[in-house]
Amino acid sequence: MTARAAALAAAAAVAAVATGAVLAGGAGAASAALGSIVVAVFFAAGAGLMTVTARLHPTLTTVLVLGGYAVQVLFLGVVVAALRDASWVSVPAFAVAAVAVMSAWLAGLMWAHVRTVRASRMRL
Repeated sequence: MTARAAALAAAAAVAAVATGAVLAGGAGAASAALGSIVVAVFFAAGAGLMTVTARLHPTLTTVLVLGGYAVQVLFLGVVVAALRDASWVSVPAFAVAAVAVMSAWLAGLMWAHVRTVRASRMRL
């Protein structure tokens, strides 16, 4: 499931960087790339943690995944705070790219999930 989500997110990232470059020049492209990378790391880390802990006891898996999510949100806050006063960052390009990549990743996960559910129903 994650491969489809990552492919859609990568396509959204390319589009966001190109749009950032056209609308805000080099700063827009760099900001869109950074926003895309931050979101990709955020989602890939979550997927990786779920994959690693999937075979553990469900309670332990839940605790580890929620703890990992808290660390991810903290990481996101640190990145945003560090970039708040950076003169080379285009905040709109960063934000639009982050939302576009996040939306594409989630759409890919939902699409893969729906396909999996449909396929499992056909086998019944």
